[in-house]
Formats: sequence, structure tokens, C-alpha cells
Amino acid sequence: MLSMFEHSYAPCTALEEAKYAANNQLGPYYEYSVARNMLETLAKQK
Repeated sequence: MLSMFEHSYAPCTALEEAKYAANNQLGPYYEYSVARNMLETLAKQK
């Protein structure tokens, strides 16, 4: 399913298959990777 979407993400702790299928890989949760990615994406849209 990850390969079906233009913007797909997998955490660095995901299974290798998920990381391969996703278009982007996020860092670990303890670095607030999801929130950081969301803020960076919103900043680019301005």
C-alpha cells in the first residue's frame, strides 16, 4: 500500500519491506521525527 501513494512514509524502525516501499523514511520517535517532518513540510508550502 505504501508504494501506491506519492507521499508515503515509514519510520526507521519499520520492517525492511515497508521502508523499501515507502517514498520517505522518518527518523526515530525520540527525535520527534513526525512532528519535525510536518513542520518542515508546512514551512515549504508558505
